[in-house]
Amino acid sequence: MVAIGFMPELKCAPTGTIKTVQTRRENARLWIFPMSLNSGKAHMALKISKRYAGSESTFIDIGGENYIPEYARLNPNMTVPVLEIDDKVITDSKIIAEYLRTNYPGPGDTAVASSGQTQAMQSFVDLMAGWDEALYTYGNMNNSMGSTGNALRLIHLRQELFKADQRSESDLVDAYVKKIAGISAFEATTGSLKNPADLQANKEMLEEIWEKANRLLNGRTSGFLFAADPCTADCFFVPIVFRMEELYKADLEAHYAKYPDVKSYYERVKASEAGQSVVKYTLKGWGVPFMCKKGAPCGMIAMKLGCLRAPELPVNLKKRINEALREKGLKASSLPQLFEDEASKAGCFLSSLGKYVPCK
Repeated sequence: MVAIGFMPELKCAPTGTIKTVQTRRENARLWIFPMSLNSGKAHMALKISKRYAGSESTFIDIGGENYIPEYARLNPNMTVPVLEIDDKVITDSKIIAEYLRTNYPGPGDTAVASSGQTQAMQSFVDLMAGWDEALYTYGNMNNSMGSTGNALRLIHLRQELFKADQRSESDLVDAYVKKIAGISAFEATTGSLKNPADLQANKEMLEEIWEKANRLLNGRTSGFLFAADPCTADCFFVPIVFRMEELYKADLEAHYAKYPDVKSYYERVKASEAGQSVVKYTLKGWGVPFMCKKGAPCGMIAMKLGCLRAPELPVNLKKRINEALREKGLKASSLPQLFEDEASKAGCFLSSLGKYVPCK
């Protein structure tokens, strides 16, 4: 269940955007999977903004629901979060937070601006946005766990790609091809082959984030990182600590021992209304019931038993996936064995070309 419930957003995914649409929304709508790091950032950013009142949050399963045509058209990257606000559709957590801070700042961001700390806060946000959650998560979990989640993602994607091709929906076909190539590239370069240098650099960045947060708090027993109320910087830091609390408690405790001010800060966060927009969505309390309701356990079992399979893709679609992989600097011919090795641990064999063969 962890493989599905806490599958990280992939850094290989295209960067989100902000686009103008014809229909203007009176109330903001946020699409998220609350346990995901980037969803947590956006959810808390909306919570502390002036646009939270009257807004709605739609929770989706990022193991399959984000690939349905309706969502793929809204956000061709098929990632979370997505914010529909005013006449805009924003598909990146950092852009969402920046839009809300600029146009609808809450008390915390207003105080930061009044005290002349906006640039310092933005610098810290940039640092946290550069930290690779996927590297951290996959670096701490075993290979089969991450690859099992990606195997299920690829099955759903190929199913949707096949149907979109049958309906001659070229825009969706293009989006699904790119997504399949992106996940395949991630699996090839991170999910299975963890570069020690990249993992170490990411670890050092996490250390820098904690050190800076602890320095900002400077022994204070009230308030948040930059102000008495939560600001955008808190929206980026809180989900990082939450991720560690949920999955890697030993690492969290080691950081608490080294940076004690963060521990007392996080207790204040959990007691705050803004912090609850992140920390109440725990794996056991929210994630497992939600994913069971969405049928995730059945999907995993069906995949392992070979009952859930991707359709055989037409040659032209296989060629397009090959081309997309080459654009990422990968050879498709090098991927099937890699995927086969990883997916076999989950009880199935998979290749990047839409073909499944029985388990040996």
